[in-house]
Amino acid sequence: MNAMNRSGESGNILFYIFIAVVLFGGLSFAVSQSGRGSLESLTSEKNRLAAAEIVDYSDAVAKAVGMMRLRGITLADLRFSHPDLAAGDYDAPGTKPPEAEVFNTEGGGIVYRRAPTEALITTAEDYTFLSAIAVQDIGTTCAAATCADLVMAVRNLNVTVCEVIDRMGAAIAKGDPAPSAATFNFAGRFKGAMAAPTIIGNAVASAPLAGKPYGCLKNDADGLYYFYRVLWSQ
Repeated sequence: MNAMNRSGESGNILFYIFIAVVLFGGLSFAVSQSGRGSLESLTSEKNRLAAAEIVDYSDAVAKAVGMMRLRGITLADLRFSHPDLAAGDYDAPGTKPPEAEVFNTEGGGIVYRRAPTEALITTAEDYTFLSAIAVQDIGTTCAAATCADLVMAVRNLNVTVCEVIDRMGAAIAKGDPAPSAATFNFAGRFKGAMAAPTIIGNAVASAPLAGKPYGCLKNDADGLYYFYRVLWSQ
């Protein structure tokens, strides 16, 4: 009789151990899934904040340029001079009067900063100010310098941040890829004169950006993702 009892007890113990193993496995799975969800949520929030920082900063620069133009600063005199930017690209600070410099307290009053590293696939990127880009349906669109828009840009964005920016600007819906263009003229720095532009938004692949004052696109020529913001249209 005692032997039979011990056999039953052993069976019960094995059953309880089996139940414990199953419960522990379920708990471990639930914890791992919860951690994964939290990590994905945190990454998504970081991308959203990085995208918002880029858009908000470009908005501030655009408003400063608009106010300077209203005060009578011509495009020929407007400058993005700053000690952290190459003088050969934008002229050295002091080349023009301080009221004509965007990054001068007497001019645009904008504090220069780099793009947030959380948005990039590189460690650091300067914003650039371009003279040879035109966005379809922003101002007058043509292939002549008189139609070029004054554009702020930054390259090497990660694709997720790029797509978040385009959703913010209503260029794409969630799940859609960022628009693309055959090329993006990142070379023509603005130093008072405009140049014949590369047009964005006039082809099928970049059409979602037509009429959009800001957006992000893949440059098929180098495979990189570029943010742009029209600061002043012609």
